[in-house]
Amino acid sequence: MNLHPSFEVICAGVFGPAGRPVHSGLHLNCESDAQVFSGLRGGLFTLAITSLNIRVRMALFRSLLSQEVGFYDTNKLGRS
Repeated sequence: MNLHPSFEVICAGVFGPAGRPVHSGLHLNCESDAQVFSGLRGGLFTLAITSLNIRVRMALFRSLLSQEVGFYDTNKLGRS
């Protein structure tokens, strides 16, 4: 590959002899690590959302149980 000398220095780590790409095990490890960490991030996000959903539902349930009986005479819960 005939490049300008400055481009040869820049591309030396990417391209090997005859302009063929250099594949390293490090590159493949980074891709697999990214996939693993992406899966972990998604799983932890799902756990956080589930925990928040449970906390909100429990707070609503506790507040409904603590109401006076007359509250249910004036407010029709669950009906339009």
